[in-house]
Amino acid sequence: MVHASVCRLSIFCLMIVSLACLSPKALGDPQPTETSSSNTASTAAPLKPKSTVTLPSDVTLKPDQGIMRYLIRRGYFNPFPNNLFHPNAPISRAEFITLLYRASGLNTPFVSEFPYFRDVPTNYWAYTAIEGLRIRNMLTGFPEGYFHPEEPLSRMDAGVLMSKTLGENWLKLTPNEITSTLSHYGEAPDSLPDWARYDLARSVYAGFLLPHHVIVGNQTKFALALKAPINRMEAAQMIYRRALLGKEENAAEVQQIVWIPGGITLDISPSSAISATQLAVGEPLYFTLQTPVQDKALNLVLPKGTRIRGRVLTLSSDHLESLVVFNRASLPSGENYRMNAKLMLNFEQIKKDNLYFVPGNLFQTITQPPSEP
Repeated sequence: MVHASVCRLSIFCLMIVSLACLSPKALGDPQPTETSSSNTASTAAPLKPKSTVTLPSDVTLKPDQGIMRYLIRRGYFNPFPNNLFHPNAPISRAEFITLLYRASGLNTPFVSEFPYFRDVPTNYWAYTAIEGLRIRNMLTGFPEGYFHPEEPLSRMDAGVLMSKTLGENWLKLTPNEITSTLSHYGEAPDSLPDWARYDLARSVYAGFLLPHHVIVGNQTKFALALKAPINRMEAAQMIYRRALLGKEENAAEVQQIVWIPGGITLDISPSSAISATQLAVGEPLYFTLQTPVQDKALNLVLPKGTRIRGRVLTLSSDHLESLVVFNRASLPSGENYRMNAKLMLNFEQIKKDNLYFVPGNLFQTITQPPSEP
């Protein structure tokens, strides 16, 4: 459910300036305007991969460049006006929903010719994406039938939307998990709207909604900053993580996923290099199972090569200790299991001038009992 932010007026005034130089054209819809009907279906059209990639000149960090290269190559973006992405500017509600619609692999063969929202006519450039999420009960808009598509999207609404596209069975949290996940970043669950609390916890737990670094005195703390607008680079990072999940995770297709029981020992190795200096709380990490697991009594078979997905839960101030929690095992066959396990990465165990783990470094974790609602 998407609701208005309490600071909407001030954010909207800020957005007036940014909208002068930002256009939904960056999202791959040529000349999208509220009066142009030729782009109505473009958000539902198949993505067209690009053979060449030109990175925007104002995206300078290597991790962000990798994300943009992935999204551009797969057709999420068309060439940017003046080759500028404006990564720190707010993203509009319509822009984000269009990207999320594409990343989720949704298909809307029928779109009503009668608009649901008073400010989203059928010839609006993002009509198909907005309507596609609405008919799936992933968004509801504002009172009196408005959606405010050109207003900036808050981090709260972005987190809720990310969770909604994954369906209820993708990740279920207990009340204690909801409280601990949100409280870890200073958010009192009771102070959050009922419609947002559960989905926000899922987005944080799954590593979609990453915290901001906040300097308080001499300490660095992490906060979700839910009322702040999400910027364009943060949105791209979210969409990138959603796209990596693949179509098998679509809300329309997801099935109840079986838990791996507690007490199962897993020998795992990083799927790619993990650098201490580049880790961030909430960041997804992937490991690969090195020793096959077969338990006939439990009817459980995990072959070598099974991909174990986790995220960084905590990170020491010097980045030398990181607690990783695992919640998903994906078999080479495509079958998925839910799981509950933890691993402490201690970078002090390796050379000070070589602070990273690589594929081949072996770790062992033991699954914990399932955490059902």
